Amino acid sequence: MLLACLLLLGGCYLFFNFRYRDPDKPTVDALRNEIVTQLPAGSSQKQVERWLQSKHIGYSYKPRSAPSFDRGFDVESSGYPPGTVGGKVSANILHTGGGFLSDEDMYLVFLFDRRGRLLAYSVAYVSTQP
Repeated sequence: MLLACLLLLGGCYLFFNFRYRDPDKPTVDALRNEIVTQLPAGSSQKQVERWLQSKHIGYSYKPRSAPSFDRGFDVESSGYPPGTVGGKVSANILHTGGGFLSDEDMYLVFLFDRRGRLLAYSVAYVSTQP
């Protein structure tokens, strides 16, 4: 009886904590490695956009003056002095992984200075609930 309960509890744990990764989608580490080698600091906004297009990743650009600029990324806490950041490119890769009760997307953010040169980037998984 104890063995049956332990097997049941173990099965439930695995069922609800099982994580999968879509093998056809890139990983965060793989994208970070590509960005480091192909988009060094100072790359132009156009270079970043061409790189995203080559990966078939949809993106959007927002200038610093856009009302929703800070949504999803707090520029003030990024460590750059006020007025340094001129815009950002945001991109999503949907359904990169997940589990039984959640889904994971990948979120990419590229920050540019006022001349349109790459300052920094962020690539992270974001867990979404159904």
